[in-house]
Amino acid sequence: MSLKISIEEIIPETVYQETVYEQVVIGKTIDGTRFGMFDYDMHVPPNSIGETLEICINLFIPRERVTTTDRQVKGVQPNENNPDGWSDHEFYGELTSLEEISQSSYECEIDVGVGTVSIKSYKNLNQHLSVGDFVELEASRTDIAGLVRDN
Repeated sequence: MSLKISIEEIIPETVYQETVYEQVVIGKTIDGTRFGMFDYDMHVPPNSIGETLEICINLFIPRERVTTTDRQVKGVQPNENNPDGWSDHEFYGELTSLEEISQSSYECEIDVGVGTVSIKSYKNLNQHLSVGDFVELEASRTDIAGLVRDN
């Protein structure tokens, strides 16, 4: 579950006594889509500008119910008013996995065309979901959950 992102900017978000605790990472996908992501655990090293990293993305969705669509579209549409921020980006794609992670929730992987992103959703509100469904999501937050490292 990752996107290859070319890192363009890193902006400190939470700083205390000259230590950065959280940051906003702005990057471009392989198709040139530029958007911001919240890096709450400082996964992306500050010296990564200009590098392409494989980043695991977790989306927080404001509605617990995932919206399915007949439109077979894949992509990322940055927030028109604040593309470099980490909120309100839209993601379109195909549900490629639906894994039960507890009695009450699923983890879903969505192919957005340039890679995959993940969400966690409540089972009781998303019984309608099946692998192969196309979905539309507006993420209240786009988080960096980690990096895929070459071993």
